Amino acid sequence: MIMDRTIEIGSKISMKNEEFIGTEKKIYKLYSEIQKHLPDDMKSLTFEHEELINSNGALIEKIVYEQGIRDGVELIKILGLI
Repeated sequence: MIMDRTIEIGSKISMKNEEFIGTEKKIYKLYSEIQKHLPDDMKSLTFEHEELINSNGALIEKIVYEQGIRDGVELIKILGLI
């Protein structure tokens, strides 16, 4: 549930952010250039690398989201709302 919500929010926000979109385009261009120059037997390494980076990014998003929930609950307690 948390991962789904994080992905949903991240997707909606990131696709409206010009800096994010520009960076994504640069990443794709660089990745394509690297792939073009690699021998076929080495191309799978870039796929593995990308997969690990994406997994790590998803983990960071989950950690930040969960911490935000904890911080929100703590703030509500401090304010005496619960």
